[in-house]
Amino acid sequence: SFLVQVVVVALICIIGVLLAIPGYKEDPDTVEKYLAIMEKKPKEESFFKTLGKALKQKSFIVYMVIYTMYQSQITTMQSSIHYAVNFVIPPPPGISKNLMATLIFAAFLIGVIASTPFWVKMSHKVNNNKTIMLTASIFLGIFILPLLFIKEYFAVVLIMLIWGVPLGGYWLMIFPVMSDVIDEATIIQGKPKEAIY
Repeated sequence: SFLVQVVVVALICIIGVLLAIPGYKEDPDTVEKYLAIMEKKPKEESFFKTLGKALKQKSFIVYMVIYTMYQSQITTMQSSIHYAVNFVIPPPPGISKNLMATLIFAAFLIGVIASTPFWVKMSHKVNNNKTIMLTASIFLGIFILPLLFIKEYFAVVLIMLIWGVPLGGYWLMIFPVMSDVIDEATIIQGKPKEAIY
């Protein structure tokens, strides 16, 4: 029963925690080394002062705006696909509503996978991560617009396939661009401050 499963998993976790306790305790030499390093370390700036510097960095603000817009678009799309399948898009004969939603999601993933080699080649050719990410972001916005008007199922699947192409570029560039932003902050501030980002 469910209760037996809960008890078994709880016992395994409790035993694991008890076995790990000796590993949590640092040996005295490590503690002394850490304390010596901390005494020599200069005083860090406050969080809010560092945050203020980060908010003055234009590339960080642009990155956050694009990332927020991307997250809004993805969340809205994931939430609305099931609504559209149930209430807006007439089902083609022989395809259940669950299969309709699955094929729509599969289409954009196929677009992502198929376009990734293209985006890799483009990023090496252009050698500017921010340009590639901005280009992909603009096309994400453009290719989503037809979904506001089209109600034919196979057209929606095709548009999602096409929409997956710039999504592949965005996914490919999201972490390199964030790394570039952090590197720029390190150069501007003269010391690494990646924790604030």
